Amino acid sequence: MDEATKQKRKEALEAVLAILPGLKYYEWAMIAHQVKVFYEGRTTKVELDGSDIELIRRNFTRDHLGS
Repeated sequence: MDEATKQKRKEALEAVLAILPGLKYYEWAMIAHQVKVFYEGRTTKVELDGSDIELIRRNFTRDHLGS
């Protein structure tokens, strides 16, 4: 694995770890489910783009925050 990939993974891990304190399992599961749905629905895409991230945000807000 090259250094850029290692750095990207380390930054992703730190971002995830930063939101975990105080987050209940069911809250994490709701977020993980939304992300998983988008990855599974895009079988030819390897990563999500900005429009996917915005759709995840909108869907999660609508489904779990009532807005």
